[in-house]
Amino acid sequence: MLVKLLLAASLGGIVGIERQIRRRPAGIRTSLFICMGACLFTLLSGSLAAAWGDTSSTRIAANLVQGIGFLGAGAIMRDKGNVIGLTTAAVIFVLAAIGMGVAGGYYMLCTICALFVVLVLVTVGWIEDAMGLKTRLLLFRYRAPDIELALKRLRGSLDPLKIQMQRFQVLHIGNGFNIEFEASVTYAQERSIVSTLSEGPEICEAVVREDSPSGS
Repeated sequence: MLVKLLLAASLGGIVGIERQIRRRPAGIRTSLFICMGACLFTLLSGSLAAAWGDTSSTRIAANLVQGIGFLGAGAIMRDKGNVIGLTTAAVIFVLAAIGMGVAGGYYMLCTICALFVVLVLVTVGWIEDAMGLKTRLLLFRYRAPDIELALKRLRGSLDPLKIQMQRFQVLHIGNGFNIEFEASVTYAQERSIVSTLSEGPEICEAVVREDSPSGS
């Protein structure tokens, strides 16, 4: 039982390293404890059932699947129209399954599963960065002399990309208008919006928010 617990803790820690590097909620310690706890609950489920003569040896383990859902839900947050933490919640769910599998004696299967989780997290993250698929929350500032023409051009640049504006506001300053809004966009979408709106006397710039929930 001790070997199983140590193996489950090690596999959880391996997955947690990737989460820690990306500064996600379920870091090394959290992932380690989730996997180890799931393993311990599964071991106790069988041991206690045998000690007490209970025919349902999987009762605790079955409830573990439901309980881990609450922990995963705690990692999911909604911020300014963006849902973040879904990947972390899914990782928590898989870590619980790995811990239960180790308790059941499926050492090789669980080890491969843990390594596969790390491989997917690292590889997909690298692909998103390389191809510019990752979105981030930006603050756009658009200055134009004609408000009606500016709004028309703004809709023409955002609608084809299916981008929704957040915290939209218009300020009348001097002889022109300043339009500010937030939007979650990729690098390619950012370049397209800025280049499209920065023609002639009109100027558009994008500022990265420090609390941008990029990634998952």
